[in-house]
Amino acid sequence: YLQCYEPNNLKPFGRNSYCLKDHDSLKISNGKWFWWSQNIGGRSALDYLVSVRNVPFTEAVTMLCGNDVITQYQTQNVKEKPKAVFIPPERYVNDNKVIEYLQKRGIDKEMIAYCIDNKTLYEEKKYHNAVFAGYDNTGRMKYAFKRSTHTHSIFMGEVEESDKRYSFSMIPQESKPEGIAIFESAIDALSYATILKYGNKDWKQCRYLSLGGIYKEKGNAGYKLPLALEEYLKQNTSTKLVLMCLDNDDIGIKAMEQIANALENTEIRCVWNPPQD
Repeated sequence: YLQCYEPNNLKPFGRNSYCLKDHDSLKISNGKWFWWSQNIGGRSALDYLVSVRNVPFTEAVTMLCGNDVITQYQTQNVKEKPKAVFIPPERYVNDNKVIEYLQKRGIDKEMIAYCIDNKTLYEEKKYHNAVFAGYDNTGRMKYAFKRSTHTHSIFMGEVEESDKRYSFSMIPQESKPEGIAIFESAIDALSYATILKYGNKDWKQCRYLSLGGIYKEKGNAGYKLPLALEEYLKQNTSTKLVLMCLDNDDIGIKAMEQIANALENTEIRCVWNPPQD
């Protein structure tokens, strides 16, 4: 749709990603779009027209269904691309910049060392980004999130074809299997573990799972669990408690409400604050 009707408004943003010139916080990649400044996202041109361009729903449907130009453009100009595959970022010889960056963010060195030892955190060779990794049940890396270690850069994003089902997690051997604490990002999880340690709590008694970000898609019916949490609960059937530690903003609160609703008729209890015991 954008290539056909707004070609001058579309500009490349990284590899296989785009943003809009008039809304540079609206990013498009992997068949989805997300408008970061407004905390809304979607999957289709219909979502885009309704949510971003404020076109009434019925009018947007008519525009898309009644116009042959899009179909003609797709059949004549869009070539089938080879399926992309997940390629983990190459590791640097040491993790010094990552360690320095996270310690400046207030993360305790014990958590940093734990993640490095478990290969869920390392320094990227090419740009020296911090890489937060996730693995499937066979030990294969299936997910990677990159965060710039340079103070002048705010670059962050998932590696192409990352599988959100296997997002970053910390599962210490001493942790209790009946509970899981969920976070929007890996650094949030590391921050919470640091707070526990500084509060004289045993941070290794807790399990930590990053959801790889959250957002609400307009128009979706029903309640769905984030993919990372859904996969974790599938693999850890003894889970009885989900501690929701998402951001205290509108989108974070709505996400916690949605997760609680999705688990309402299960034996799993959702809490928004740490249990007093």
